[in-house]
Amino acid sequence: MWEYLKENKISCTSHLTNMKLYAFGSRNSLDVAGCFKTQVTVCETDKSLQDVTFYVIEENGQPLWVKIQPQN
Repeated sequence: MWEYLKENKISCTSHLTNMKLYAFGSRNSLDVAGCFKTQVTVCETDKSLQDVTFYVIEENGQPLWVKIQPQN
């Protein structure tokens, strides 16, 4: 997935993070490599979202799309 995004010249800002993410039902956190923020456009609706954060994990597997609510 990341290789595809780079080849298609994704415009984003990336950085390291100390976010703890867990697979459903797991007590052990996933190894988070970092995260990046970018703009996302939903083709079917032409709606655009600014500063969407994606977390990159080290494990192999299918991409997971997760909505994370801000914690106040």
